[in-house]
Amino acid sequence: MDVVLVGLPGSGKSAVGRRLAHRHGATFVDLDDVIEKAAGRTIPEIFADRGEAAFRALERQAVADLGTAHRGPDVRTVVATGGGAVIDPRNRWALYRGRVPVWLDVRPEVLAQRLRRSPNVRPLIVGRDPMGAIRDLVRDRDRFYSAAHRLNGVAELASIVERVDELVARVAGDPDPTILLRGHSLGGELVIGEGIAAAVIGDALRGLRARRAILVSEPGAWSAIGEAIDAALAADGWPVERILLPQGESAKRLAVIETAAGQLAALHAERGEPLVAIGGGALGDAAGFVAASWLRGVPLIQVPTTLVAQIDSSIGGKTGVDLPEGKNLVGAFQNGNGGRRSARRRRWRLSATSGCLRSWSTTARRSPRATRRPLPTEPSPSSSSVRRGRRSRSSTSTRRSRARPMGGSRSTLVTHSGTPSKPPAGSASCSTARPSPTACGPRSGSAR
Repeated sequence: MDVVLVGLPGSGKSAVGRRLAHRHGATFVDLDDVIEKAAGRTIPEIFADRGEAAFRALERQAVADLGTAHRGPDVRTVVATGGGAVIDPRNRWALYRGRVPVWLDVRPEVLAQRLRRSPNVRPLIVGRDPMGAIRDLVRDRDRFYSAAHRLNGVAELASIVERVDELVARVAGDPDPTILLRGHSLGGELVIGEGIAAAVIGDALRGLRARRAILVSEPGAWSAIGEAIDAALAADGWPVERILLPQGESAKRLAVIETAAGQLAALHAERGEPLVAIGGGALGDAAGFVAASWLRGVPLIQVPTTLVAQIDSSIGGKTGVDLPEGKNLVGAFQNGNGGRRSARRRRWRLSATSGCLRSWSTTARRSPRATRRPLPTEPSPSSSSVRRGRRSRSSTSTRRSRARPMGGSRSTLVTHSGTPSKPPAGSASCSTARPSPTACGPRSGSAR
């Protein structure tokens, strides 16, 4: 197997990589050294003379020259990447797929101290305050590094190498699905990967403390991938229930929603139990509306099985059903002002085009203030705040507590397609996270 070390400048990738390769008798590849040899000049000179774009092109070629990953339990190659190598989705595909990526995570304060003492010139740091520059890089690159196995890089070198060894031994016996991106936004978490459907659904269920998986699908999608997901979840120890809706637009009728709600009632589905929607856009719209309306909002995990569902209908929080008077006239929208709502959201979206799995999850939890703090009592008319003609703090708090929403919908999206023979083009577009459905009604003036 190959081990790939990623992280910010100064995190110790080269030092750890050399020591790890020596321990296993493996080949050590420092991508920065490879680039300098190919260009015949140092990296600062390349940046100064030709610009960052030219450097990234050389870097991309160096990654491509690594070839295919070595399979097997023995460590054959250790690769130390440049800090920005994994920004390019083509590089991530080549470095993460079939290899063991390890992120050496170091606090910005420690990195800034190391860079101040380092004799090496870092083109993206030089001339700037190291702390500010590092914080900017953390903000821009964290979602790319987070796809790798995270290790604390603030330790003795021997200790870090030992932990990397333990990780490699664990992964060698049970290789993980390939994760290409794990990002954070105001909407929540975004994850892109290959072969991740069952694992991600299981993780989402555990994160929600669910006691079972309730799968909502239609006959075509169920025979295509639903049965396989059912079997994988069952093998993982999850009790699985199944609700089948009609195929296509026939699922988007209020009568179908009523029938599905009746089945949930028969299953005694509780507010914290997620629905796993497996199907195309129509199925996702219907199941999303069921999730947004059942008990005023329950978690939702979407597995869109068509291209349109993957890139459109399952994104943006649109759910709804049709009426004789028009399409999508009854539905639910997510309030995009997540930072000001009492509900806390977390979203995962695992995504890729042609051949990877895409999954997105949004979790809205009850506000601890709304559920745990007792409502304050109203002040008596004789209180000093009333005598002065001002509204008391407790009165204001009471009104806000009463108006605060007590729940919200939670959703996860997982998209399945075949296995590609080459990196998916344009997978970088998956890095944009957008709101997902809740029990909120449609905004004023919106038709869909």
